[in-house]
Parts: sequence; C-alpha cells; structure tokens
Amino acid sequence: MKRTAQSCVLILLVGHLSGFPLANPSAAQESPGVTLQALPLQGDLDLDGRILEELWFSAVPISDFTQQEPVEGGVPSEETEIRVLFDEDNLYIGVIIYDDPEEVLAYQRERDAMLSTDDRFMWILDTFLDGRTGYFFE
Repeated sequence: MKRTAQSCVLILLVGHLSGFPLANPSAAQESPGVTLQALPLQGDLDLDGRILEELWFSAVPISDFTQQEPVEGGVPSEETEIRVLFDEDNLYIGVIIYDDPEEVLAYQRERDAMLSTDDRFMWILDTFLDGRTGYFFE
C-alpha cells in the first residue's frame, strides 16, 4: 500500500452567503478560471477536521490547480481536492491535500507568523467578482 497521507483541512467561514460569489452561479460563470460549484448542506457536519461524512462526497471536487511557487503556473507536485458546501449562515470548505508526511515542510512554529518557508494551502475569496479584490487565507 502506498504511503500517502491525507492531510485534511476543514475551514468554516461564517457569513451571509449573499455576499459570496459561490452562492450566485451566474456570477461564477462571468469570471474566468475554474468554476467551483458550492452545494447546499443537506444535514449536519461534524467539524472535526476530517472529511469523512457522506455529505462531503455529495459535493463535486475540483482538483485542476497550478503552483504559485516554486514555478508560477507549474504542475503541482501533489494532488489536492476541494469541496464546498453552504447553509444559510456558513460556507464550509473541505480540502484534502495528498502528501507524504515525510516530505511536508513545516518549520514555522510561531503563532500568526509568515509561512513563506513552509508547505501551505492559500486561497482567495473574490467576493467582489472583480479579479482584483478579495479575502486571502493561508
């Protein structure tokens, strides 16, 4: 059996979905890039950092990503899948990052420090649909 670990990151972003572009399918079609379909949550999730509930597997994953570093636009060295669910008040982003635990770079231990030397997952929510302004998470 291949020794590939699943590092699961579960992010809960609280907010009213009318401001999120994922809640408006026509807005997502107007912007260039990969289209992500967020599905309404049909039940309860256990927010434990694991993506095991069947609800997660009802969401269509996206996995067509490119690197930012070390090669801008390069093919990623590891597979990553993202699934998104929402309810009336929350946006749930489930990320599965496949990586060998022996190869993960994780040097930074200080709280709120820059992670530029570490392996990390970054994303931006473009809530203004302008391709220039958004909320950055790392």
